[in-house]
Amino acid sequence: MDQEERELLRRTAKLAQENNQMLKKMRRSAFFGKLLHLFYWVVIIGLSVAVYYYVEPYVRTGIDLYGEAGQKIQELRELQ
Repeated sequence: MDQEERELLRRTAKLAQENNQMLKKMRRSAFFGKLLHLFYWVVIIGLSVAVYYYVEPYVRTGIDLYGEAGQKIQELRELQ
């Protein structure tokens, strides 16, 4: 193997090593991106469930009042 071939082999090995490092960084970045995306959706869904849990009694009370008001209006119409 002459000097030119050795130099070419050395440069190829160096490029392969740099390429491997870049690929590892890209995979790490993609992994953390997916992890952050998953965390985002867990927060969105968790907040939705929490809001429903705390607001549901008030909504149910409002629906019950609306139903009772409809019944009272119907009773008033029947009195006429």
